[in-house]
Amino acid sequence: MEWTGVVKYRVSSIVGILVTGACGALIALSARSERAAVAQPMTDRIATPTLATSTDYQPDLTDAEAAQAVMIARSSESSSIAAGDRIGHALLAYPPGGEEPFFADRIVYVTFHENELADPSSGLWVDLTTGDVVGEWVDSPRVALPVADHASVGGRTIGLLSQPGPMLQWGGWSMTTEVSGNEEGLTLRDLRFAGHLVATKLSMPVMTVVYDGGVCGPFADRIGRPLLAIDWADGQSMAYRELTIDGMKWRELGVRNQIGDYDLFQSYLFSPTGVMEAQLSGSGLQCLANHEHFPTFYLHSDIDGGKDDWVAPIGGAMVADEFDAAVGTGWQVVDPATRTRVELGPARIMAPGPTSGGELVGDGQRLGVRRYRSTEDAGWRWGARTSFFPYGDAEMLHGDVAVWYQARMGHQAADGAAHWHTTGMRLTVTSSGGVPGVAAELNAAATATVEAMKGALRG
Repeated sequence: MEWTGVVKYRVSSIVGILVTGACGALIALSARSERAAVAQPMTDRIATPTLATSTDYQPDLTDAEAAQAVMIARSSESSSIAAGDRIGHALLAYPPGGEEPFFADRIVYVTFHENELADPSSGLWVDLTTGDVVGEWVDSPRVALPVADHASVGGRTIGLLSQPGPMLQWGGWSMTTEVSGNEEGLTLRDLRFAGHLVATKLSMPVMTVVYDGGVCGPFADRIGRPLLAIDWADGQSMAYRELTIDGMKWRELGVRNQIGDYDLFQSYLFSPTGVMEAQLSGSGLQCLANHEHFPTFYLHSDIDGGKDDWVAPIGGAMVADEFDAAVGTGWQVVDPATRTRVELGPARIMAPGPTSGGELVGDGQRLGVRRYRSTEDAGWRWGARTSFFPYGDAEMLHGDVAVWYQARMGHQAADGAAHWHTTGMRLTVTSSGGVPGVAAELNAAATATVEAMKGALRG
């Protein structure tokens, strides 16, 4: 197939650069004022338009901005875009890689689809600051793959429960739920199991997405309000279900959000055995290329409210300072006074339901462990940076611990936009006989022991 494109450029400010494409596409970078058009074959690859970048933070896209971007894209002068009556989706665009995480202008990526389950047939980068289309690609739409009914699979059953209030208790677990203004998705606070404080906060601040070859993106998706109605939960904004999986009862609490063409279901599953999973399931395509999603969960660990938690790989020695590492076989956060520990590792449960038609991915996960500081607990402000955890200052891990846990899942374009895939983090709470609220002298002795161990490690 032969590709031709139109190069558009701006005389003032940003100069457009032709970016060529594989995967059936064309790109045109536009200008604010005077423009020239030249037909040219496309032979290399698509990429996000080369535009000015900035470190200045940009908030997530509003509904009004999304509607405006779709309108501009739909009315584009370029004859290469045949949006017609197709459905348009929009999300904030980010520059690929680099030290500056945002564009200087308000850049929005828009895709058009034959229907909600169809692959994208075209994509455009819209500059809301100038009202220009600054990049585009086009391909022939494909027929969406059928979606199977997975409400009952292999002895797995589900039952929809009444939507809970902000306080939730079941199976030894208790927690407060919220969808915060920091766009951290469904957030759990004061998370406890069997009377033990597990975490002060558990959230999902961001999911970065990287497409092979820079075909489109990268993107940084953050779940917030308004939430989507969940059609498999009688249209509720929060799904609360009881699951029976291999004879074990689980509860699941989840919310649904649409960001661009991504249909996202963020959920927590918990069982009476002290096991919980924080998961993200998703479907959708922003362009016809293989890509990877990196949901990042944030855990403020304050086990049993003690003064000092320590962190170690399972079966390994305690780590004294802040670090980034592969999850591997798992890590543990331990309160030395009560001996309660929380093990962290890849999710293992594929919950039955509409999101379970794909695959559960658990490899390639990473985590960054930091000394907790309240000033650093403020959501995600670093754009679409992927191989990165913030606030890595090599400080000693003293006091509460903050864990940034990055899961990973791949999506093959050949599977289609309707294909669901799931990944996440498993937390396993165990106690070796310690009791919350131990005597002050025991806490002091445990803290002194930990500090001595850290001194030895650092010396």
